Amino acid sequence: METNRITISFSGHSHNHFAGFAYRNAGSFLKAIHTIPDSSFNLGNDMVAVLLPPLSGERGRTGFSIVDTAARRLTIIYTGK
Repeated sequence: METNRITISFSGHSHNHFAGFAYRNAGSFLKAIHTIPDSSFNLGNDMVAVLLPPLSGERGRTGFSIVDTAARRLTIIYTGK
């Protein structure tokens, strides 16, 4: 991400009902995954990797995501129960 000057990265179908976030300044990306049980988030100005909940095929809440790159805001629209 840093080599290519990318500040937001997404990975889908995390098998978790909530989005997970990993920030570079928190240490290792793999050890820095934090979930936030909400549907809308400010991503901040730091480099961040976002693990998105599943679109389908999982029990619990499924949904799709919308990112506003100008406001650096992520919204998850939950479609499952």
